[in-house]
Amino acid sequence: MQTFLLRTGGHVRVAFTWTLRLAKPCLCYKEDSVMADLLKLCPVLHQDYAPPFVSFNGGMHMVLSVVFRRAYVTSKYTRQLVTMPDGGTISLDWWHALHQANLGAKTPVLLCLHAFAGDSNESYMLFMCKEAKKMGWRSVAMNYRGCGNTPLTNSKPMHIGLSADVYEAVHHIRQLFPDIPVFVVGFSIGAYTMTKYVGEADSDIWPEGGVGTVTSMRSS
Repeated sequence: MQTFLLRTGGHVRVAFTWTLRLAKPCLCYKEDSVMADLLKLCPVLHQDYAPPFVSFNGGMHMVLSVVFRRAYVTSKYTRQLVTMPDGGTISLDWWHALHQANLGAKTPVLLCLHAFAGDSNESYMLFMCKEAKKMGWRSVAMNYRGCGNTPLTNSKPMHIGLSADVYEAVHHIRQLFPDIPVFVVGFSIGAYTMTKYVGEADSDIWPEGGVGTVTSMRSS
């Protein structure tokens, strides 16, 4: 009887927690004509979000995504080392380089920035590169200094404020492909560093395509 009550209570708690998650996304933006037109193109943002029943919170999302994404996405990178002006080194891992060599001159590039203590082989990085390839885009994952077996070539390791390295990565990509749009997506600390770069950069060194952040850090 005790086991039955414990199991029932657990199921009720899961169902109750899942029900509480049914809500419309909270949108924070500046109201103007551009945002109004953009929101019209994203009707899903005005609908209640119902999380999958088996992953009703952020912790379960993380665990399941790591297990299942890594199960069917394997690393297919070709590495390129890029030296920074201060002597440091980052690495750019190009997804399916042979496939990308056959893409058109106007094909966009997606640059992915990983989270703290991560690298290009994290499940979310592999998944983003794979999805970009499905869209017919070029995709590349950046490894910060000392991350993902990138050699540490000076006394300055990776840290959250090194937005200059993101600039150098974007600049390098634009030198390789001067006539195509560059999109950047950052995860966690990668999102923070990318946002810092966008805030500091002049318009002539912005990624022309756009930027996106996933679970960006919040300062208090």
